[in-house]
Amino acid sequence: MACTASAHAQSVEWTLEPQILAQYIGRGVLVLDDLDADRTPEYAYLSERRLTGEDTHVVIRSGRTQAIHRLVTFPGLLADDSALSDAGDFDGDGLGDLLVGFAQPVGGEVHVIAADDGAILAS
Repeated sequence: MACTASAHAQSVEWTLEPQILAQYIGRGVLVLDDLDADRTPEYAYLSERRLTGEDTHVVIRSGRTQAIHRLVTFPGLLADDSALSDAGDFDGDGLGDLLVGFAQPVGGEVHVIAADDGAILAS
């Protein structure tokens, strides 16, 4: 899956590829603010690993180097019926935050994640 974003008259292309067997990625992809001041926006996506359990991760990566900035794990939740979205500046730090939701057979879960440090701001 490839994603393209434009920032400061610069075009950035990312290619997301699974790193291990049975890793499902790209259920949700979101372009973020420039979190590390390198003038390139970061990006986030949902990743699920089924061989080691049913966990879904929100992965925040550097747009320039592809290094993982943050990994937020949701144990026991599958990415099959999930969504990743922009939550706006929820915590007032000047950076956009993330909204992740998981549909469940009864009810569901919604969490707001701080883009800069991966903290759960609200559930």
